[in-house]
Amino acid sequence: MEFQTEIKTLARVEHFNLVRFIGYVEQDGEKVVVVEYVPNGTLRDHLDCEFYGIPLILKLLCLF
Repeated sequence: MEFQTEIKTLARVEHFNLVRFIGYVEQDGEKVVVVEYVPNGTLRDHLDCEFYGIPLILKLLCLF
């Protein structure tokens, strides 16, 4: 039931700094969330790489 609650929340959230929620699939006990494709690497890539110049405080905020 918690998954369904999260999906409903994702479906309502719209912000230019967030990837757009497209949908989800739940089959045979597997759950997959589908979001829009965003180029230039993953969030993990940006958090791990100093090249992108993300200040430490912003990296920490992304963790919570």
